[in-house]
Amino acid sequence: MWLKILVPRAWVAEEALYAVALLHDLVTAIWAVHGDEMAAQLHDWPRERWSEVLPPMCDETDEDDIPF
Repeated sequence: MWLKILVPRAWVAEEALYAVALLHDLVTAIWAVHGDEMAAQLHDWPRERWSEVLPPMCDETDEDDIPF
């Protein structure tokens, strides 16, 4: 199921950062509860589809760099 997500343009930067932090915490909690089953499901998918549900990898980015 895919949803269209609307982000309020009226947010200030601090509100946007809090929203991102909340989403990060949500993703972390979902992986903590369902991670084993989700990983097993990914093994059944072609690797090209992984980008539909996983964030891009930052292999070449220095951890001190801010990605913008």
